[in-house]
Amino acid sequence: MLSVIIVNHNTRRLTAALISSLREHIRSNPMDICVVDNDSTDGSARYIARLFPDVDLIESPVNLGFGRAVNLAAGRRRGRYLWLLNSDCLVGADIAAEMIAYLERHPDAAAATGRLVSDDGSFQASCRRFPSFWNLFLSRKSPFSSLIRWRADYTLPDYDVPTPVEACACTNIMIRREHFERVGGFDERFFMYCEDTDLCRRFAARGLKVVYLPRAQVMHLWAGSWRPRDWMRYYHHHRSMIRYLRKHSPEGGMRLELMELLLIVGLGVRMAGLLLRRPG
Repeated sequence: MLSVIIVNHNTRRLTAALISSLREHIRSNPMDICVVDNDSTDGSARYIARLFPDVDLIESPVNLGFGRAVNLAAGRRRGRYLWLLNSDCLVGADIAAEMIAYLERHPDAAAATGRLVSDDGSFQASCRRFPSFWNLFLSRKSPFSSLIRWRADYTLPDYDVPTPVEACACTNIMIRREHFERVGGFDERFFMYCEDTDLCRRFAARGLKVVYLPRAQVMHLWAGSWRPRDWMRYYHHHRSMIRYLRKHSPEGGMRLELMELLLIVGLGVRMAGLLLRRPG
């Protein structure tokens, strides 16, 4: 059995479109779907319950964040594989068969992720290396990278063949339940962002792989639930990255302090950019 987990927050139409695409294309494996509604204010719970009465709908009275919501859903599902999909994704083929087949053939793989594309077909990078001082400082989205011509490889490119990666976003990821439970699921101290990198790092510490499968492609309407509130997305990302660095650099030291300072400065730069672009 395959258990699909979708975390919804004010994205009722996107979530409904995703469920419909799953029902249309995923045919090769028995599948159950669980939606966790994180205290939406757009009537998501009623909307989804009316359209899909057989979907397991968990209505949370508070916004649990991503990792905590997935842990809650995973505890109620019995599928051997947990397939996490962002609510702003669309499935266009039976990619579950591709992902399950790979995991069945490779018991050292804890999880498989796939290619993300925009609605115009352009590639979205979703795999990365574990964060370090240099690859964060010089990553392609860092405001500091424009000051130096050389860039570190934090974000990984597209690959033509199945390729192990250090970490990936949980936008489209299938996880072997036994390994998810063995590492204790998501660390619920991360409200949003970096919980995926932290999970992958804990897999790696046990000698387990996360593999990128280019044929397991989904369309991702990037930040579908965040576009009106970009400042919140930046805030949560930088806050979670600081928490991640503190967790995985327990010895502390000057380098950690410098990384935290750079993240705070970077957040300030992004916030200022949003204010300057605001109309009127």
